[in-house]
Amino acid sequence: MKRWILGLIFVLALFLRVWNLAQVPEAIDEDEMALGYYGYSLLVNQSDEYGNKFPLYFESAGDFKYGLYSYFAAIPVGILGLNPFSTRIVAALAGALSVIAIYFLALEILKKKKFALLCAFVLAVAPTHIHFSRVAYNNVLGALFAITSIIYLMRWLRKGGRKNTILTLVFYVLAILSYQAYRVYMPIVYILLSLVLYKKIPEKQRFRALLLVVLSIVVVALSLVSPKSRARSQDFSLLFNKPKLIEQFTEDNRAGTPLIVTRAFHNKIVSAGLGFFSRYTSYFDPEFLFVQTTSGTERHSIPDVGLLYLIEAPLFLLGLLSIFLLLKKEKKLIPLVLLLTGPVAASLVIESRSTTRAIILVYAYALIIALGIYSISNIKKWGKYALPLVLVAYFFNFLYFSHQYLVHKKYHHPWYSDVGLKEMVEVVNNNYDDYSNIVMSGGHYIPYLFYNKVHPEEFIEKSDFAPQALANGVRVTKFDKIIFNMPYECPPAGKEDTLYVCFGYQVPKNANVVEVIRFRDEQPAIILVEFLPLIERDILMALPERLEYNKDVDLRFKEGLLPNTYESYWPITE
Repeated sequence: MKRWILGLIFVLALFLRVWNLAQVPEAIDEDEMALGYYGYSLLVNQSDEYGNKFPLYFESAGDFKYGLYSYFAAIPVGILGLNPFSTRIVAALAGALSVIAIYFLALEILKKKKFALLCAFVLAVAPTHIHFSRVAYNNVLGALFAITSIIYLMRWLRKGGRKNTILTLVFYVLAILSYQAYRVYMPIVYILLSLVLYKKIPEKQRFRALLLVVLSIVVVALSLVSPKSRARSQDFSLLFNKPKLIEQFTEDNRAGTPLIVTRAFHNKIVSAGLGFFSRYTSYFDPEFLFVQTTSGTERHSIPDVGLLYLIEAPLFLLGLLSIFLLLKKEKKLIPLVLLLTGPVAASLVIESRSTTRAIILVYAYALIIALGIYSISNIKKWGKYALPLVLVAYFFNFLYFSHQYLVHKKYHHPWYSDVGLKEMVEVVNNNYDDYSNIVMSGGHYIPYLFYNKVHPEEFIEKSDFAPQALANGVRVTKFDKIIFNMPYECPPAGKEDTLYVCFGYQVPKNANVVEVIRFRDEQPAIILVEFLPLIERDILMALPERLEYNKDVDLRFKEGLLPNTYESYWPITE
């Protein structure tokens, strides 16, 4: 019977992650497009857009994306074609399969199927996990492999076996090749779990356990040999706040503080340590957990929804208490190890708190929350009434999350999404033959490849590449007659017979608006303009709603037009 319940929970998890997948969340972003396009590129040309055959890391916009997701995506892309659904389905399946994985992890911790089922349910309906299972990112795929590896590690530590050894290492490698955060998370978890379970490891197995831990560290070290694998993490400046350090030095200098004191208190090591501690503890902030994941705006935040449901706050506290009441001595620390290691990798980077990098936290919280539900459901007399009441509370919390996710997320700060890129490609395609050149603000070349399904060989043949990544990380400077990397959101002067793709709401005084693409709240997202001679355009014509003229004018160019002999398609500042 309990197998059927697990099957139903899996079906629920799959439905919540696959339903209307192409449209929710709205506007597949450029990182997702890239991973999907690379699946297509691998399928048709066995390469990335630069012609590198079977790469492990995709250069993309200079960030060298981890490629495992794209290799898996090649399968649905080959069956269904290149589109948002086929791009996202890998994450959706990984998210649903994570429910099965955490069920077996729960069984390893507490041999109670009821607890394991509750754990699977909590993860199946977890709001943040649902969201990241619906976007084509590496984090949930990597989390699936990480949890599976931990399951086999615990089995191997308990009873050994060649099968458990092989599967432990296979899923370990898959995890660290899926997402950069797991290169930090996995070795730490392996070390701590081995220490926690050391006394329960058979004596003849203990030396092998030590070798396995050492091997796990060596594997990560070897994976970092390639500079491409370190593209996002090799700079130590990511660990400390350089502007703040400069500010502290300036303040001490003005106060007349001796240099030796300044260097003792305000150095890179102290700055990195304090910064790490501040970021690390922020992941346990109750507001972050139960109210909202960010106080500002993050692309993957849901308005007024925390990492977890509000109902889970008391259940989590009860779960923490239950750890010491229900679990055996050697297993009490396992949920805490998974919880406390979750934010480590995310805390190493000086950026705002990120649910993307810390998604593995949700798995640990699911274990502890499920333990809380399990404990109250086993209370004599009224315990049988507790579970239905908890399910009702979950239902209303889920309704609120659904409303915030399906309605408010579209309209709340939509300018942090990539809404409009599909429409931008469509407008460019419709006007392609009407202009000699098309100039793009920034390096947004991936949407053209994704929506037009451009064959990699055609892209390589018709493109120009810079020898090194430019300021925005992109090396693609031109594809056919589309010129990328314009440093203006919209230039103050431009060439005739050229379509300019601008971002923002400001229009050059000497340009006509061809098309306006808007966010859901009607704010302008992308503006397409053309520069015409004075006699062919209306002076300061009435602009579409919420657009305004840019006050900047480049006086070097009469009527705001660049000569055809001018070396660039936008004014070059000296």
